[in-house]
Formats: sequence, structure tokens, C-alpha cells
Amino acid sequence: MAGINKLEINDVIEQYHIAKLQAKLQDDAAKNYGVDSLKSNDPSAYYQLGHIYQYGLGSTKRDAMKAFYNYKIAADSNHSGAQYIAYQLYGTKEGGRTSDCVRIVSEEELVELKLQMYIKSASQDPWFTKPHEELWNNYKRSSQWKRAVEELRISYLKKLQSVDQLSNQEAGQIYNELGYITLQLTKYSNNPDYSKVINYFERGAQLGNSSAYFNLGAKIYRNGLGVSKDRHKEEEYERKAAQLGHPRAQFYLGCLLFGYLSVGHEDDLAKAYKYFKQSSKYNYTVVGYYLGLYSLLGIAGVKSNVQNAIKLFQTAAVAYDYTSDKSNELALQILGFMYEKGIGVGIDYSLAAHYYACAAKMNYFPAYIKLAKLIEKKKVNPSLFDSAIKLYDYAARSDDESYAGHAKFRLGKIYLKSTNALKNSEKGFRLLETALHSYKNAIEKQWFKQVRIHYHLGIMYMNGYGTKINPDLAIDHLKKAIKKAKKTYILYDNHYGRKAKTKLEKLLSSMPNKQHVLDSIKDIHFSNHKRRNPSVSSESSVTNDNSLKRRSNQNLASHDSRKSLTSDYDNNLLTPDGFKEEKTSNLNLV
Repeated sequence: MAGINKLEINDVIEQYHIAKLQAKLQDDAAKNYGVDSLKSNDPSAYYQLGHIYQYGLGSTKRDAMKAFYNYKIAADSNHSGAQYIAYQLYGTKEGGRTSDCVRIVSEEELVELKLQMYIKSASQDPWFTKPHEELWNNYKRSSQWKRAVEELRISYLKKLQSVDQLSNQEAGQIYNELGYITLQLTKYSNNPDYSKVINYFERGAQLGNSSAYFNLGAKIYRNGLGVSKDRHKEEEYERKAAQLGHPRAQFYLGCLLFGYLSVGHEDDLAKAYKYFKQSSKYNYTVVGYYLGLYSLLGIAGVKSNVQNAIKLFQTAAVAYDYTSDKSNELALQILGFMYEKGIGVGIDYSLAAHYYACAAKMNYFPAYIKLAKLIEKKKVNPSLFDSAIKLYDYAARSDDESYAGHAKFRLGKIYLKSTNALKNSEKGFRLLETALHSYKNAIEKQWFKQVRIHYHLGIMYMNGYGTKINPDLAIDHLKKAIKKAKKTYILYDNHYGRKAKTKLEKLLSSMPNKQHVLDSIKDIHFSNHKRRNPSVSSESSVTNDNSLKRRSNQNLASHDSRKSLTSDYDNNLLTPDGFKEEKTSNLNLV
């Protein structure tokens, strides 16, 4: 399979992608955004509507004016992503008019418009969206951008000379933006002095600017810029930012408390839910996934509501994430898992395959494996073994050894146990050996995903897959899978925990001397996720829906509602390099 490339994989994936369903989900999301924008002036809803109009998603026709209208409302409410994208829809006299331009201005005017918005956006958190990188790349290569940055900096200093004439909100924002500009300019100095930067951020924080608090924590004290690194002060300032409405800080604190969805930590999970709800005003798509988990599982005081969970997952699955330019693969993956296993819904393998295919199109490796297994087990049509093998083979190339190990495990079993021309015991055993090696490496490096790994290691030692049969090691790994699974609400871990318990009980039934082990697991139970009977086919459920086409102009807000928008503080939900792995490694729990 050395010659397999992404184009071949995409051809396989497209066979299971249901275009009608994806269009319907997009239309449902547009309808919900329209309601939210009118009802609560939700900046995230306006931003998502702008994206839908800009690219003509679902049954919505492309309309640059409506896209700009929605982006501008979101930008005026301090939505950092909208602040970046809005003026991408402007053109210049020098560059000429295109169909996507809503207005033509001079190059100088466009630089000024973009600069002001880029500074507003990036000063809230430079890792939040694209303007930070684009701004300073332009600064390095364009004298016009250098001049514009310097003119803006001087204009801020002049405004602060009459600070008494500014409101606390205006002055706080200026100090924060001036701190951000000065920080970037200081980096270009041979002898950087961060005292002015710290002073500007501290002045902004004293005036109640949430982004200034966040920058003090996430930039100054985390990185030790002009001060000693101080994790305590970093988190103190981030908490203050969250209290003042900084959604990125709220999201970060929510992630810390959410952790591994641990049983017995309901107080932390309840606090995390509160932070996630607050941060959803400037929605990072994974927030929709997290909120959906609360509704699905009915934990931390949140009432179980499968339909609401599905709605949240589906919205996240088609939402545009302004930090990564894509929807949320975790939401797609869990929807696939729910329909595959009948968790709260009827079993529908075609729907499961569709969601896995969508996640695989985003190059999410667990989705390749789940889709391949549905094909391998002949749960969907077409069920070509060759397609399953291609998907497994592609997933086996993942840099994540837990995913690579899983794909090799499936491939090895196919070649080892096949009864047709595919049977190749030597190749199968060799693949299983490499799977064992990958899993052993992964389990030393990753504190999550371990339930699945321990389960598969238990199966391998139990059956002699890629190794000698070793009942003691099989028992040890299966016990670890069970004990780790009982400590979490995570669906995937509960699934493998149940399987591990069943396998271990079967193994121990023929080993009277291990009765004490059997006794130690007999009272272990996992979350009871309700299962339903198989449902009708996905095709009929899509084509019979009368809401397949959304009404035109449904999202347009009234003039009064537009005027009533407040200028809340914005956030950024994507962690910086280094910060990302340490603080949000819990995002991927499959």
C-alpha cells in the first residue's frame, strides 16, 4: 500500500459523504444563528452568518453585502474573528473590483481600516485568529504599514494626554492596544525594555480591560518578559480576565476544570460548564462539543437532553472556527459514534459513516479507523475490503502512535484471520508486532487514550497477536482498562471499559486460581448511556425534512437590535505554541 495517496483516500471517503445531509445541517445552523442574532444579539451567530453568506453554504446563496453586514455587527461587538475578516471584503482602486468586494477604497485607506481592526483583534490575544501574524508580516515588508503603525501609536499617546476626557472603557482599550503595539516593537529592539509594555497593560487592567489582564498573565508572566516567570500571577490575571468577560480566559479555565471528565469531580465540571457557557459568546467550535457532552451525559447538574446534545454537536460540526478555518472534528466523531452504537438515537450506520467521513476529510485519524471498521464489518455500502485496507493503511501513518497502533492492529487482524486471498499470516503478525510497539510507546507518553490502548494490549496478550500468549499480562492490561474507564464519563473509555470487563470475565472463567480478580471487577459499572433500536435510513430522514430549504433573509436583524449591540470584550480561544499542548491537551480524548 506504499503508493496510496490522499487523493485515493478522498475518493474512498466521498462514497460515504451524504451531500444532502450536510446541506441540511448547514441550513439548520443558519436558521439557529438567525434566531440567536435577533433574540440575543449573539456576536458568534452574526460571525457564523457572515461566513455562510460569504461562501454560499447549504441552500444560502453567496452574498458579499450580507456577509459584510453580519461580520461588521460581530466586529462592533468585539468579535476578534470578525474584526479580521470584515475588511477582507473591501477592494482597492489599485487592485480593481471583484465580485466579492463590497466597497472600493484607496490602498492607503484600506491599510488604515485593516490596521485598526487587526490591532483590536490581535491585542485581545495574538493567538486567537489571523491578524497578528498578517499585521507584523506586512509591517516587516511594507513601509506603508510601518508608517501606519507608527501613526496609530502616536495618535494613542495623544489621546492619553487627555485621558480625563475618555471613559474608563475607552482608556482601558487604548492602554491595552498600546501595550500590544509596544510589545511587538520592543521585540525588534536589540536591548528590549518591557517596562513600558507592562505599564500600559497594568494601566489598562486597572481600568477594567479584560484583555489587558489576559495579556499580563498569558504574555508577560507566563513568558517572563521584563519580570520573573510566575505561574501564580499568570493564573491570577487570567482569572480576573475571565471574571471581566474575556472569553478566551473563560475557555482556558473551563478546560483546566473539565480535565478528563472525571467521575467524582462534579463541582469542577459544574464550574467548567459555567465558563464554557460564558465563552460561547465568541464561540470556538470545541465549546459546542463540550456543551453537547454535558447535555448528552447529564452531568454536573445539567439535565440529560439527547436532542439538545445532537443539536449542539451538529452546529459545531458545520460551524466555522476562526482559529483553525474548519468545523469541529470531535463533534463529527461523537455523532458518528452515537449513530454507530445507538447511544440516545437509533442505530444508523449510514449516518455514522457520513459523520466519520466528514471528520476524515479534516484528516482526523480516528475517523479513518472508525469508517474503515464499518466498511470491514460490512455495515455500510459499498463494503469493499480494499477500501477498508486503504483507510487503515493511511491511518497507520499517523504521527500519533496510539492511532497508528490502532490502525496496524486492525490491519494485522485482517491479514492474520482472513479466509480469502487476503490471508497472509506473516504480514499480519508483523503488523501486529508493530502495533504492539506503537501502543507501548504511546502508553508511556499519553495520559489520555489509555483505556483503548490497555484494552487492545490485553486482547493482544490474550490471543497472541504480535506476541506470545501471556494471560498474566492480558489480565493486567484489561484490569487497567476497566479501572481507568470507571473513573471517567468519556463515552469512548466507557465503551472500551465494558468490552474489557466482558473479555476479562471470559478469560477468568477458565482460571479458578484467579477468582479474586473476578471478584474485584464484578461490581464495577459504567455510565448507562441509553440505547435505542435501529432507525430508518439516513437518506429518508433527510429527504423527508420540510426544513431542507431555509427562508431568505431570515437572519437579518432589525435596525433597533443592531443599535442595541454592546461593545463587550473579546477573546481568543486558540492557545499559543507551547501553551496549547500543556493547557488544552484534553481536547482530543478519542
